[in-house]
Amino acid sequence: MRHPLQGKIVPMEITINLLKNAMVQSGGHRFLIDGFPRQMDQALKFEETVGSQAGATLDATGAVLNSHCPLAGSEHWAGLRVRVCALF
Repeated sequence: MRHPLQGKIVPMEITINLLKNAMVQSGGHRFLIDGFPRQMDQALKFEETVGSQAGATLDATGAVLNSHCPLAGSEHWAGLRVRVCALF
């Protein structure tokens, strides 16, 4: 895939098809997709292409997230906090 190697964002159609293929190949029925979609047009295209029966939105203070997250204090938590905070 040339896009990331060229410093470009991968088109949403490619990302959605990669996600769809991975979901089908896994044989699973429940998925947590972190970091996608980031914009409403991506969400609408994902639902149109893959379908979606549910979604979740986190609405909590940083203190509440810290107290409930098993990763709190770990290096993984630091990366997750950066991604979550970037959404607001």
